[in-house]
Amino acid sequence: MLIWDEADLQALESAGSEALQSSPRLVVVHGGPGSGRTRFLSTVADQFLAQARSHGAQARRWAAQGSLGTAAPFQGLRDLGVLLPALGEGPTALEVEQELREAIDEALDVGPLLIVIDDLQWLDPESVDALARVLGSAVAERLLVVVTVGHFEPFQHLRWQALSTSSPLVRHVELHALSLESATLVARELRSDVRDGLVQRVWKHTRGNPLFFTSLLRRIDPLDLERMVQLPAPTEYARAIEVRLSTLGVEPVRLARATAVIGTGWTSLAEAAYLADLTDAAAALDVLAREYILEQRSSDLGTEIRIVHAVIQASIYQFIPTTDRIALHARAADLAADEPTELRHLFAAATTYDDQLARRLEEAADRARADRRHRLAAQYLDWASRVTASGMLRSTRYLDALYEWILAGNVEYVRDQLPEVHRARDRNGAALVLGALLVLDNNWTDALRILRPISGAEVATLRAYRIEVLLAWSSMTAGEASDTTDTHLARAESLPIRDDGLAGLFSITSAMLDRRQDRVRQTEERLRKLPRREAAVPVEDTYWLAWRGFAAALHGRASEAITPLREVDARIATGLSDVGDGLAQAFLGLAHWLNGAAEVAAIHFRNAEAQLRPRPNPLTSSLIAIGQTTSGNNERATALLESARTTLRDMPWDEGVNVLLTASVFHLHAYGSERERAALLPRHRRDFGSKADQPDGAIGSIWKAQAALAHIWAGEPEPALALAASIRQTPELDWSRGVATWLEALVAERRGDIAGAVDLLAGIRRADAASLPLYAAHIAADHARLAAATGDTETATTQARRAQELYTSMNAVPYLSSESVIAPESLSPSTSSEHTPHALDASPASGSSGAPLSATTTSSPGVFSALTERERAVAALVVTGMSYAQIARELFITRSTVGYHLTRIYAKTATATRHELSELARRR
Repeated sequence: MLIWDEADLQALESAGSEALQSSPRLVVVHGGPGSGRTRFLSTVADQFLAQARSHGAQARRWAAQGSLGTAAPFQGLRDLGVLLPALGEGPTALEVEQELREAIDEALDVGPLLIVIDDLQWLDPESVDALARVLGSAVAERLLVVVTVGHFEPFQHLRWQALSTSSPLVRHVELHALSLESATLVARELRSDVRDGLVQRVWKHTRGNPLFFTSLLRRIDPLDLERMVQLPAPTEYARAIEVRLSTLGVEPVRLARATAVIGTGWTSLAEAAYLADLTDAAAALDVLAREYILEQRSSDLGTEIRIVHAVIQASIYQFIPTTDRIALHARAADLAADEPTELRHLFAAATTYDDQLARRLEEAADRARADRRHRLAAQYLDWASRVTASGMLRSTRYLDALYEWILAGNVEYVRDQLPEVHRARDRNGAALVLGALLVLDNNWTDALRILRPISGAEVATLRAYRIEVLLAWSSMTAGEASDTTDTHLARAESLPIRDDGLAGLFSITSAMLDRRQDRVRQTEERLRKLPRREAAVPVEDTYWLAWRGFAAALHGRASEAITPLREVDARIATGLSDVGDGLAQAFLGLAHWLNGAAEVAAIHFRNAEAQLRPRPNPLTSSLIAIGQTTSGNNERATALLESARTTLRDMPWDEGVNVLLTASVFHLHAYGSERERAALLPRHRRDFGSKADQPDGAIGSIWKAQAALAHIWAGEPEPALALAASIRQTPELDWSRGVATWLEALVAERRGDIAGAVDLLAGIRRADAASLPLYAAHIAADHARLAAATGDTETATTQARRAQELYTSMNAVPYLSSESVIAPESLSPSTSSEHTPHALDASPASGSSGAPLSATTTSSPGVFSALTERERAVAALVVTGMSYAQIARELFITRSTVGYHLTRIYAKTATATRHELSELARRR
């Protein structure tokens, strides 16, 4: 038995108690090889189950074991007992994550849940990522997760590492070396006759490492240890394991070696015995189990065995003679029932170049790629390169493997390989890898420089398709002429092969190009072919679904944008390649924000910002800046907009320039001075020339509204009126009449016709802009200001109150505190009829006769301001009528967490039911 610090055990007992009280906990147990992590894990599990029983609850226990080698995707979750479709049925990462969340919910309906995972670092990344996502949103579950971890490779399980270092749910336990006192107790249990002097000597020699310490005392008689001049070195632990194994007899050695070749996971005794060429392995198993080398369990498949620790497995494997090891792998390949296992053993058995095996591995990589299992494809191609005889073909397969690693998200590994890439014999393959990295870095100009020389060098191959798609995307985003982009896209389309890994870049480039070149009907036809139900859209068409959402958001059809973008966001969150470092998240934030759901929008804007690269995508940066603007973070919004402008000066991407103008107008509307607003359009023209206010092709109606304001600020009424007329000519937008009339009223004001401006605003019905709450608030605020200027206090008061309610509902901080927007309390019959400066002209610091709106001017906002950001998001979805399950799916949390938040929301808002909460929100 091992003795651990009492403080560690107390910490674990505390974590268990908290979990039983609906405060989920994740305990991460650290320790190097031999530190006793596995036994500690068993102790923790027993302790929690006993705690649960003492609370009158019967806890369920899920367990999994990480193992070295190429594990099948989601194998860890299957080991835990999460029922998933067979891999052949193609479960998506999103489906798996939702299955895990629902499985946890079902388990929690019965009682507390304990999840234990040994050696998580060796669990398949798909399972670890799904677990990290689910645990990242846990709040109120009776859930205890205990994992042991060893050394993480660079960039391995990054989401898990971020969770374990930042989540308040996490408790860390570091298994330290045995103290001399603990070592003495352990030694007494192992060898009652051992002397204190010998214990101290062995303890010093092993530096208190529990496994090394106990290994010596178990293996060697104390009298023999006493006589030794030099004790076995801990640094030769693998050799010590081999020595220990060699004393057990021939058959135990053969069984241990066969099991080591199979791997670290559970395997049937029959398979291991057959591989070891043993007719009866029972006696050998008994010996190995007694020596704590193998452990066994009974299952539907009969007796299953595994080596107790991966370090021991590696130690045994390391000392298998080369000839025997090769023979065992060759025999294991014949026994393999699945292709990944067969290929792993065939590769391990290879002793020279084997072109037939290399071709098989390459074919397997093609199938893995088709299933979007890029990590597995990369592994197969890397193996293929190592057994390829031709130097040129070996270089090609190596570079193709690196490209697949990029698609798998292991970008830093590829960067570490850059010296080899630069020396590679296959120069076209090297250029493709370098170009892909530059595209990923949003360095599109340099990507063109690297990729353009190899355009056309590859004929009708997958590589040719990749080159042309990357060139098309880079050409468009670098600001080149649309015809140039079209040429590369046409070349890619003409090829008989496709790469689903580039489906996002291809789809978005095609859609933007169609919009520029007046081929919108072509895109619309493509979108009409998508299944009506978003979840049924094939994965390769995900970014056509994204474009449906992008276009809807840019045109101000916010409600239509949310559902498709929510599906796209869910797919990206569970492994689909992202386009634009958070672009889909940012557009989803924009859609929710335009729809008035500021709390939900803030979540998506924040998630998008977390994905920004060192050189951010300017489209994503500009969209995030809109969210930062209305939430009151002027400094961050300014930094994001300047970053986008700097990138676009070098690479004037048309759509990026347009969205930058849109976001800049939102920003200056909230924070800018009259001089800054007037200078916006001239500055935009200096930076981007004709692209500044004359976009290439049709553009969204939101841009038209914002561009019209920029023209008004710049003293250019005619272009503003032309844009207003264009908006009015889109009757399918329920807000077009209201916003167009508002813009015409602002032009009238600029021309000195205050009465005409008031008449225009008075003709706007509430429903004319209700679907865009921010614009509705602006209309009401300007109507209040101009009505007050004409002495119509009653209208001014009504409109000011409406503006206040709308700004408050959106948590539009800068407008609530701005002196340029009149508060209803400041209006009285004696209010001056002198014309107050236009709300779009006056800065918050410029002063006006109107007092600023404030969140404290009405009691209702104060009630909701007490909620946390997550609680506001839950409340916003509850009042729309969503069920617990729907909210859980929307926010990627469990039903238990939804219930926890709702309980706190009721307490803070003095409500007791959904109906009361909805009524309170309506009154607000």
